Amino acid sequence: MIEALKHDLETRFADVPKEKIRVATAGTIEDPADAENWRLAVQEAFPEYEVYYMPLSCSIACHTGIGAVGIGTIVVEENR
Repeated sequence: MIEALKHDLETRFADVPKEKIRVATAGTIEDPADAENWRLAVQEAFPEYEVYYMPLSCSIACHTGIGAVGIGTIVVEENR
């Protein structure tokens, strides 16, 4: 997942200013320490971004099970 996101940032998002990009992790991780370790692993891979962690909902967890993780990015547009 980390390599795929690196590729996306280098290609799909190459023309987007870094200050408009947000990187987030997510998961169905029960132990908060494990969730933080996942976030830190991604933060280490992307030191130029502040990386967040968001727990995934029960509706996702019922399909993936406990321990599923994800990573993603969004582009934040300015408020008008």
